[in-house]
Amino acid sequence: MRAVASSRFVRWIITYKAVKGFSELLFAGMLGYLLWYGAVPWLAGTLKALRDHLVGAGSLRLADLLLSDGLHRHARLVFWALLADGSFNLAEGWCLLRRYSWGEWFVVLSSGVFLPFELAALLRGVHAGRAIVALLNLAIIAGLARRIRARSRTGL
Repeated sequence: MRAVASSRFVRWIITYKAVKGFSELLFAGMLGYLLWYGAVPWLAGTLKALRDHLVGAGSLRLADLLLSDGLHRHARLVFWALLADGSFNLAEGWCLLRRYSWGEWFVVLSSGVFLPFELAALLRGVHAGRAIVALLNLAIIAGLARRIRARSRTGL
């Protein structure tokens, strides 16, 4: 029974990483389209309207950066960041899906790197979306770390 539950947990992580990765790649594609066709002024107005609804610490910081001077240059930076992060999330999910022996460690370390920034953003201002993202990452880290620890105890 425990093996079934833990494999459900890993499938949930794979799904989460896939949805997040494909979403970021979709947004990168849309932003690339806007940049290509010179619609950056429209993007600035949209960002001003949506800024208060952003949930991630990184997203909020990026919105502030985009709304500052040099929007076109920063939009290109965000395009490349979305492209890289989306690809990275898909790679994490792929490692878990393929059951690579190092895949769980890879996800624990890569998710844990950004956790201090997410917690710092929560301390600056608690928002439901930010709290959910931080809790999701904490659950992923704790659950996979527990799986790794249990496997090392049994010698598998």
